[in-house]
Amino acid sequence: MAYGRALTAFAAVLMMTAAPGWAQKPAKARPRLAQAAPVAEPAVPPAAKPEPAKVSLPLIDALGVAYETNPQLAAARAGLRATDESVAQANARWRPYISATGTYAYNENKISGGGGVAPQRVISHPLQAQLGFSENIFRGGRTYAEIGQAKANVRAARAELMAIEQTVLLAAATAYMDTVRDTAIVDLRRHNVDVLRRQRDETALEFKAGSLTRTDVAQAEARLAGAQAALTAAEGQLAISRAAFSRVIGRPAETLEAQPATPAALPSSQEAADQAATRGNPALAQAQENEKATSYAVDVAIGAMLPEVTMQGGYTYSQQSYASVLGAGKVTQGLGVQAQVTVPIYQGGAEQSAIRQAKQLHAQAELNVSVTDRQVREAVATTWNTYQAALANITSNEATARSNEIAFTGVSKEQRVGGRTVLDVLNAQQELLNAQVAVVTSRRDATVAAYQVLAASGLLTAKGVGLKVTPYDPLANYESNAARWIGFGD
Repeated sequence: MAYGRALTAFAAVLMMTAAPGWAQKPAKARPRLAQAAPVAEPAVPPAAKPEPAKVSLPLIDALGVAYETNPQLAAARAGLRATDESVAQANARWRPYISATGTYAYNENKISGGGGVAPQRVISHPLQAQLGFSENIFRGGRTYAEIGQAKANVRAARAELMAIEQTVLLAAATAYMDTVRDTAIVDLRRHNVDVLRRQRDETALEFKAGSLTRTDVAQAEARLAGAQAALTAAEGQLAISRAAFSRVIGRPAETLEAQPATPAALPSSQEAADQAATRGNPALAQAQENEKATSYAVDVAIGAMLPEVTMQGGYTYSQQSYASVLGAGKVTQGLGVQAQVTVPIYQGGAEQSAIRQAKQLHAQAELNVSVTDRQVREAVATTWNTYQAALANITSNEATARSNEIAFTGVSKEQRVGGRTVLDVLNAQQELLNAQVAVVTSRRDATVAAYQVLAASGLLTAKGVGLKVTPYDPLANYESNAARWIGFGD
């Protein structure tokens, strides 16, 4: 009996394959199960498939919005402008210190005459004014070293700003692609719920007709419940991604690009990425400038033990005014200039300790350059290979999805003639859905990995990726204020 039923099922499938017309008009057809979604698209019933929505916010435009409005990046720019002022403060040590002081007083005294002389009231109005200056002639080379140290710190701060710029743009690209991925997954899972709901209803009808069992109905209901739970989880993840999108980019997610173009600045090979990173990775540039700053710090510490020459001068004016019989008062004026030489001999050993400390900090900074160089090379290798793996995953996942679509179609046909069970159809549908989700995910991973390669190479900047914005000029504030003698700025 079992052999006979199997032979009958096999013959039916064979006849369907050889004679499509017969398969389209069976003598007693089962209700047709719902078909799966097309590969790599948000699956919708063919009759209701909408036209692709017009993209309102391409990825490149979203990056531009983040570049212009992200508060983290704006805060970093303000921090750089503050660091610029350290050069102006170091330059000030070349310049004279000028100060003016003045005093005015009112004094009233009573002088007893004695010997029959009447007491006298003496009222005075002393006035004093002083204008002085001090000029550093020689500070043991500290002024030159402090200016060099300040300039190195400014260059390090510029590299740090570039690193933050890359971090913000990478976060924006990631948030964008996360939203694209999660939107597609929600569409796929929502369609899957619709498909499984129809399958559950059709299975229930066949159960009432006596062609299926209660077990078949329970399997369909269980699979539907699981799909509904997965849809709820996907909707929650989409809400999280949209929140991250708004935080980083500064505006709600709109109609986004499903598959943005590969960035034109992406290096063509790992070797090219290595070369770009050596030239422009901000972490490496910052480490190199920090090493220069600590080298100047050694000179500053040594300069504290050298002689210091200072020139001082001033003009004084003093006036004593009296309102008494003793006289009308007097005026005194003075002008003087002097040079002062200070030679440190021994200050408890603090200066020697500061020199030793500065030398060790410089040695540490030199080693940090090597550490950072290795980290940058590792980051380039990691991101490049991640990108290549993501590209390979797209190809394999698309092939898997195509195969699962063919398998689902075949299993559905076989189930209608009794060659497969309802569970077989449900499993095939689930495998197809998993493959479609994998395609969407791998496309997201490839795009994000491409931007990670750009960041590791030091190319993920407004200029590097060609954003439609006016790039921030880190030199404008520096050139305006570094040599300024006076002014409070904005």
